[in-house]
Amino acid sequence: MVVEVTESGHLILHGDLRGILKGIKELLIDEWRVGVYQRELTLSAAVNGELANVTYGNGVLTVALPLSAQTRPARLTLERVAPTHGQRKGHAGHPTI
Repeated sequence: MVVEVTESGHLILHGDLRGILKGIKELLIDEWRVGVYQRELTLSAAVNGELANVTYGNGVLTVALPLSAQTRPARLTLERVAPTHGQRKGHAGHPTI
């Protein structure tokens, strides 16, 4: 999975594979499909993409973007920490020096 912050203030999510258990698990409602996907969101404020924290686990993607005076673009790749979990740590919540 790749998370991208653009200079124009967009957050773009790219993924190659999802739905590994589709067809194995019983589903009540099926609102997604297996395969490549992309989502693009407009950010409401300037952020520092270089310091973003991104985690993925149990089907949930969490993106924490620190506010900034000017948007700083970045292309972030999650590091795999388990078969179903990934992370990318840009900062620990402390001001940069």
